[in-house]
Amino acid sequence: MAIKGDKQLEADIGALVDGELKPEEEKFVMSIIEMDDNASRYHDTLRRQKDLLKEWWEELHSN
Repeated sequence: MAIKGDKQLEADIGALVDGELKPEEEKFVMSIIEMDDNASRYHDTLRRQKDLLKEWWEELHSN
């Protein structure tokens, strides 16, 4: 699910999920997520995807 017409916001949310933002940038992006339902859904989707990939990777390498 993409945020229609806002590639920069998509990139910023991705950076937030990956822990790549400075604290002030993080606050700014979180404020947008809190106000925008599409941004919030995109954020949730990326977080779930990252969690699932992490679980898969750990399972793959635990054998």
